Amino acid sequence: MLRMLHAGRLALTFGRLALTFGRLTLTFGRLALTFGRLALTFGRLALTFGLLVMTVSTATAQDIGDLIREGKIQEARMLLMKLEKENKNSESVLFLRGLVAGKADSAETCYEAYLAGYPDGRFADEAQFRVAQLKYAQGLYRSSRKRFTRILEQHPLSPFKARCLYWSGMCYQAMNQGDSARILFNRLNEEFPDSEFKNLLPAGLSGAKPDTQPKAAYGQNKIEPEKTIGPVYSVQIGAFSSQKNALLRKAFFEREGYPVSLRTKRRDGDVFYLVWIGSFSAWEEAKTFGESIKAKYGSSYTLVSE
Repeated sequence: MLRMLHAGRLALTFGRLALTFGRLTLTFGRLALTFGRLALTFGRLALTFGLLVMTVSTATAQDIGDLIREGKIQEARMLLMKLEKENKNSESVLFLRGLVAGKADSAETCYEAYLAGYPDGRFADEAQFRVAQLKYAQGLYRSSRKRFTRILEQHPLSPFKARCLYWSGMCYQAMNQGDSARILFNRLNEEFPDSEFKNLLPAGLSGAKPDTQPKAAYGQNKIEPEKTIGPVYSVQIGAFSSQKNALLRKAFFEREGYPVSLRTKRRDGDVFYLVWIGSFSAWEEAKTFGESIKAKYGSSYTLVSE
């Protein structure tokens, strides 16, 4: 009888312990649920903050692009420095570095770095196009054509397609490959019948007459010559024994929005064709302009006077 009573008391004690343990488990469960809810709340806050940061960064990149199109390069550089602190190696930052670079070789290095990191990025076609244009301005027509062709092959829907067809043809033209140039110009006419390049095609290759009026590049103002009395200085960006090559160089800078003239000079019975840009009353002004051309396009220059 005593043994049964003792066993009953032990069972009652164990029951009480089990009840206590159950209550503790329930308490911990409620605490875990509370922590879970807190974690979920912090997660939502983190997501919201991340979206806000992304929105701010995107808006900043857009602001930089707007400043560049307005020609406010220095302001764009300052804004880019702030953006770099937030995300140093983001896709937008790498591309924008090229746009604000002060020298042609620096810009090319930035675009190449972008293409190495983001070969299929959203700015890949434009980065390739800008490198191709820099090489064309330096007279590296074969290398330039390869870049334009790469855009046509890798980015068939690129907004730069018409421009790539035109400049690829111009590269072939500069390399004395008229048949290849004609194929690209005909393709340009077929695929883009209303293209702005239609009137820029070389005469005889597509039946189009060349446009004698230079057009300003996107976001760039044309430079108008000044009427002055006294010495007038110009920036010579090329001297060619071939008139065709001189005309190609002239056409490129006209397309960029600069007032370009073609002059001839005889030396020892040979005729040279000179490509001049601008008209300045002061030597210092002409030199400053020449340095800007060299920095932007990597083209050497000589100051000349009329």
